[in-house]
Amino acid sequence: MAYSTDKDIDRLVKSELGNGARLASGKRHGKLILANGRRIISPRTPSDRRAWLNLRSDIRRATREMERDHES
Repeated sequence: MAYSTDKDIDRLVKSELGNGARLASGKRHGKLILANGRRIISPRTPSDRRAWLNLRSDIRRATREMERDHES
């Protein structure tokens, strides 16, 4: 199943789904719900050439916040 028309975004979403994330459908975007409960919007048909970098950055930021919360 393809989650995005961009191959890099599709690969990243599939990787996160393997790590315990869920994907909720929307009209234009998917909502990636990470294992820690954080929600990240995933574009299905990105028009921005930096969409993959932005999504990767959002996932990394959410993961770091989760690790920081567990340390406290």
